[in-house]
Amino acid sequence: MMCGMLTTSSAQKFKAEAYTDTNKILIGDQVTLTLILNNQFGKEVLWPEIGDTITSAVEVIDRTDSDTLRRHDDGTLEIARVYKITSFDSGFFVIPSFRFIEADDSSSMAETEAILIEVHTLEVDTAEAFKDIKTPYGVPYTWDEFIPEAIVTVGILAFLFLVYLLLRYLKNRPKKEIVEEVIVGDPYEIAIESLQRLDEKKLWQQDKIKEYYTELTDIIRTYIENRYDIIAREMTTDEIMESLIYVQVTPDDREKLGQLLLMADMVKFAKSRPIANEHEMGMARAYNFVRDTRQTQDSLTPELHTEIKSELS
Repeated sequence: MMCGMLTTSSAQKFKAEAYTDTNKILIGDQVTLTLILNNQFGKEVLWPEIGDTITSAVEVIDRTDSDTLRRHDDGTLEIARVYKITSFDSGFFVIPSFRFIEADDSSSMAETEAILIEVHTLEVDTAEAFKDIKTPYGVPYTWDEFIPEAIVTVGILAFLFLVYLLLRYLKNRPKKEIVEEVIVGDPYEIAIESLQRLDEKKLWQQDKIKEYYTELTDIIRTYIENRYDIIAREMTTDEIMESLIYVQVTPDDREKLGQLLLMADMVKFAKSRPIANEHEMGMARAYNFVRDTRQTQDSLTPELHTEIKSELS
């Protein structure tokens, strides 16, 4: 049903018309609005400007450019523009009239008549019972969907299996036996080399007095232990001096060794600070003790070792 009327100007050759393909629609449906202009060939006419909305309730969805429909024998042209409109509100709405004006004569105009449109909603039969909303239909599972998930699953399982194998290998691999390195050699040579390395460090020259005497006495204690089979590294100074009575160490060497060990004890436990020549004398006493006792072949016999332990305890 075509709806709409036209209004003409005083000059019958200049007229405009607006109509819709229907005047009753369902909410949200689209309506075709057509504007047709008849004017004399060569005359420029200003068309009405139509934006995204015609009224607050009527929206423009789409539009076409001007299209010449026909040319009449009297020298007039029939030009049309088509608009797709809709409304999302229910009720009666008026499409207002559109005004066309000749460019060279603003007093010459053509105006369309307004159009009434009825927009209604779906009718609901309240007599019928309401139905539950249907659940979504199940979508069949395709191989295209299954393959990526399968690849990811297999990858995870393979990774976990490799971790399991690695942990199992680390748990069951044969353990390496830790063999304590035992220095084998002449106690004299070992002691002389150790004293030389200590002397090259120049610890007491760097004010590292305690470190100097600690290393110096450790070298002598180790030498006594290796040379005479006396557990000197676990003994006090007095215990060491008493143990040396039972081996062939001259009283002079024993006395000088006692002076060295006593000086070291004073530095380590009483925070004594000897002068420079006393540091050098301590090193000389260590060298002399090792050299003087090198040729002595006697070490403690088991009987003497047992006797010393019983006396010390």
